[in-house]
Amino acid sequence: MGIIGRPGPPREVVAALGLEQGEHVIGWAQAADGSDVAATDRALRSVGPLGALRLDWHQIATATWREGVLRVVEGRAEPGRRPPMHTWLLERPGLLPDAVRDRVTASIVVNQHVRLVGRSGVRILGRRAPGTDELVWTLRFDPDLDPADPQLRALADAELADLRQQLGA
Repeated sequence: MGIIGRPGPPREVVAALGLEQGEHVIGWAQAADGSDVAATDRALRSVGPLGALRLDWHQIATATWREGVLRVVEGRAEPGRRPPMHTWLLERPGLLPDAVRDRVTASIVVNQHVRLVGRSGVRILGRRAPGTDELVWTLRFDPDLDPADPQLRALADAELADLRQQLGA
């Protein structure tokens, strides 16, 4: 049985998700492609025809729920490339979209935009990794700025260092 009397995923799904010791499912749905998608207290997990996926909450840049589609964008990307995006069409989403939104939001401890050039700048995010007090820091440059520019990168790194010093982090 799941949360508040709602049925949780079948045992074979839980086994396929490969949960860690003590990890528990807080929202689950099956996607139209046959994938099982679960929000746990530690991560978003999926297992299906395209393989298995685990994204800790602090690794997710954005998650949206619109017209039956859960869309998740990873926070990591190689220079010059867009970050990986995952989509699932969910006919019966249950608690999954709310659980994803709540967990992604809860992982954010610091969220500050700093101007670097004119009105453009960098968003500095400090997010809590599951099960730790450690903050994982991410710099997200505005679309009109090149994160590979060494001068901009130096300015952003200096702003991050200043913010961390202010916070004692």
